[in-house]
Amino acid sequence: MIELIRTETCTECAAVKTQLDEMGVEYSVTTVNGASDDVPMIRDGDQVVPRDEIKRYLAELGHPVDEWEHFREDTEYVNGAA
Repeated sequence: MIELIRTETCTECAAVKTQLDEMGVEYSVTTVNGASDDVPMIRDGDQVVPRDEIKRYLAELGHPVDEWEHFREDTEYVNGAA
């Protein structure tokens, strides 16, 4: 599961949280004390995504989410739910 590591007052962290919410992916949030230079940070399994790589990570994460949404919409149309 994806874990967002943030501080309480980090506005950049809040923006990352909003993006994850909009994607509809499951994630947890860990709030830490410390230097805001180190956050936001994402842990995804054994992978740690530092602050300077989060934009790329979210873009890559968004691609399969978009594909799934497209597939789900097609399935609803075929099943007559649309």
